Amino acid sequence: MQHVNIYVESTWRGPRHASGVYEFIMEVHMQPGQDPVTLTKHTELDDSTENTSYVQAAAEAVNRLKSKCEVTFYTPNRFFNMAVNEYLPRWKNNGYLSARGDLIANAAEWQAIAQKTAAVRAEDQHHTYQQCMRDDIRRLHLKINEKHHAE
Repeated sequence: MQHVNIYVESTWRGPRHASGVYEFIMEVHMQPGQDPVTLTKHTELDDSTENTSYVQAAAEAVNRLKSKCEVTFYTPNRFFNMAVNEYLPRWKNNGYLSARGDLIANAAEWQAIAQKTAAVRAEDQHHTYQQCMRDDIRRLHLKINEKHHAE
């Protein structure tokens, strides 16, 4: 089965609703011993939070998969990593409902992540793309803010 690494970074920090940018890099090793094939995508959102941005980025990334794959997400977001590793199997089994019986936040995105992956895990581990991604999203966010202030 194909293994895909998905690296996600975001400009949001904390639960405050704000505008920002997220970026993901999908990395696939097509042949052993060859360099990986990568896809980079960034998205600007006008109203989001840190946790939601990571879930949206992950769902957008897995929706690009042509078939079910084993996926490892690399993010610094503790909630996302814990949700993937611990909560997602439970949510999938109980129809994406919370303990109170309400639909969980971002249920459609979590469902896409579960449906598009054969196996999934998340890690907070330094990776070779990390600093480049952080620089990219900061630069893009500054450019967006300058554009909005000029209008």
